[in-house]
Amino acid sequence: MQHRSERFLAFYLDHYLCAFHVDMIREINETHSQWHSSSRDIEIRGESLKIYDLKMKLGLDKTIVTETSRLVILKSQKVPRATVVDAVHAVIDLYSDQWEALSESDLAPFADTKAFRAIATWRGRTVLLLDPSVLFEQDRERTIA
Repeated sequence: MQHRSERFLAFYLDHYLCAFHVDMIREINETHSQWHSSSRDIEIRGESLKIYDLKMKLGLDKTIVTETSRLVILKSQKVPRATVVDAVHAVIDLYSDQWEALSESDLAPFADTKAFRAIATWRGRTVLLLDPSVLFEQDRERTIA
């Protein structure tokens, strides 16, 4: 039986390897050359975007922008979203048989768990798959500041 493969952008939030489906990614930018960490907005290609602190949104500590941090611009039906990740790891292919249901212990460090879609194993590493449409559906979004 052949399993279907899907492509994801894997990135770090602290030591957690997380991923968004590549179809949800509009672009990736370096943070240090275009943006000041005290700003909540950024202008990219003439478009003003609000920057969301993904770590805070998930209940982790506030993002500290470093040289490896990247600004990930997500596609949206309404408004594109910008979020900062600690580092981009790789574009990875995951097969459907690598996905598992999430357990409470997988999500224990996170205060907001609704945005987690599944967990997968890739090259012996645990990858937490996030769904941006769920992540940003509520008005309680936390921006960088």
